[in-house]
Amino acid sequence: MNMQLNVTHNERLQYKGNTPIKLNNGDILELRVNKAETNYYLVSTYGDNRPDYCSLIDLQNGARKFTEPCSRKTTVYRVLAHFGLGFAEMYQAISQYKVDEYVMNIDLQSNGRLV
Repeated sequence: MNMQLNVTHNERLQYKGNTPIKLNNGDILELRVNKAETNYYLVSTYGDNRPDYCSLIDLQNGARKFTEPCSRKTTVYRVLAHFGLGFAEMYQAISQYKVDEYVMNIDLQSNGRLV
């Protein structure tokens, strides 16, 4: 089964470097690792008693991207460090879609047919 994710948006916030970023539940982060690879992550609650932290859910497979918590008030560098990207890759762009600013369509396909 294949999944195709389409995000349409009113506003996309783009960040690079040591820019501050605030992560809220429902926001989507778009991470461009290289020109051919773009990944999408949904900001979600990390745990019941940790309101200042969040987790990122990989929208391709539904799994948490990493097990440690990510601060909601952070910088682009710190978010990229959670992904295990080296210093050279840290210049890749992160785009943020705020929860009220996007529509997400997910098409599931099996053997070339929509499921």
